[in-house]
Amino acid sequence: MNKVILIGRLARDPELRYTESGKAYVRFTIAINRGKNQNGDDLGADFINCFAWEKLAENINKYTKKGSKVGISGKIRVTSKPLDDGTKKYFTEIQVTELEFLDRKPKEETPPYGEPTSADSAETMQSTAEITEDPFDSFASEVNPDDLPF
Repeated sequence: MNKVILIGRLARDPELRYTESGKAYVRFTIAINRGKNQNGDDLGADFINCFAWEKLAENINKYTKKGSKVGISGKIRVTSKPLDDGTKKYFTEIQVTELEFLDRKPKEETPPYGEPTSADSAETMQSTAEITEDPFDSFASEVNPDDLPF
């Protein structure tokens, strides 16, 4: 049995190409977090090369981008390439047969604080006007973009 199921985020934008006969294929890499050790330290991520064919390839290219969270299932494929010195270099990648988009759908545009929609009640307008600072502002200093795997 050769079946693999993975959840991760695209490490870069997918690359859609076509064979000479016009068959679509896409290549992409997903980053999968390894979790944390007993001390709470991040163990990093594994970067897994993947590919898909035809309509699935076109959908992946159309609906995902770097950072998109996806669930994939497929088969492990190992290929080799001969090198000039007579040895072989082996490549392991996933042939994706199913993909689920795991990102939330983007919410409709909402007006900024202080600009209620016509559907808002007087109470909502009053509570919105009372917000004077961003309650999540303190979290911004805790996230280091270099720690993100995508």
